[in-house]
Amino acid sequence: MNCFHDCEQVSAADVLNRSPRELAAVLGCTQAELNTVVRARFGRSVVGLRLELRLLEAARLLRQPGATVASVTEQCGFGNARLFAVCFQKRFAMTPSQWRRRGEKSRMSNSG
Repeated sequence: MNCFHDCEQVSAADVLNRSPRELAAVLGCTQAELNTVVRARFGRSVVGLRLELRLLEAARLLRQPGATVASVTEQCGFGNARLFAVCFQKRFAMTPSQWRRRGEKSRMSNSG
């Protein structure tokens, strides 16, 4: 399975911007083989890794001045604000709004 070696060349952008089917095709393997490689390396499926990367990017964006939950929801590819909120809270144990507010408080305490 050539997928093992080629998987080393895959970037976060590849995972985010390509469907699992497209990514497997680019790497010359099946989706099942790709999932096996990704699970061995990252401890989760391609879909799970993709969700994790999107949530980490959302967390980063929510800490930016002027960020809104709605804009971050859209930027990170969540078509549904409720789904985004549920996934975010499950991952970070707080809502996106709570996360954003904590970032604002942190910036204020660091600037003062």
